[in-house]
Amino acid sequence: MSNTDNLLFSKDDVWIREIGDEVDLGVSEHAADSVGDVQYVGVVDMGTNLRVGDEIGKVRGPNDHFIVLSPVAGTVVALNEEVIEDASILNEDPYGEGWLIRVDLEDELSDDFMKWDEYSELVG
Repeated sequence: MSNTDNLLFSKDDVWIREIGDEVDLGVSEHAADSVGDVQYVGVVDMGTNLRVGDEIGKVRGPNDHFIVLSPVAGTVVALNEEVIEDASILNEDPYGEGWLIRVDLEDELSDDFMKWDEYSELVG
């Protein structure tokens, strides 16, 4: 599994990796595991303008589904086509190759996000 040291986490099981004025967003291992073997990943279109709390995608598996909510505001500038084509990447490498979308941020990130240790305590 990829390193979680450079990630921030939302209370809604979404991780954030800063890349300059942009961020990659993905779902936590906890969220991916909750649906079982991920079979489907769907995300919003390129160019979508997001507000905090907007739906950015769906993750489905045999046990359940997970609605992915945006923890940031901005414009979608990239989609991870690989994870859309092969959803199992979310189970294999959720914090690396399993990113979902890249967003050009409208504002700076808030202080509301958690580091890995705080998030892992939250989800047990």
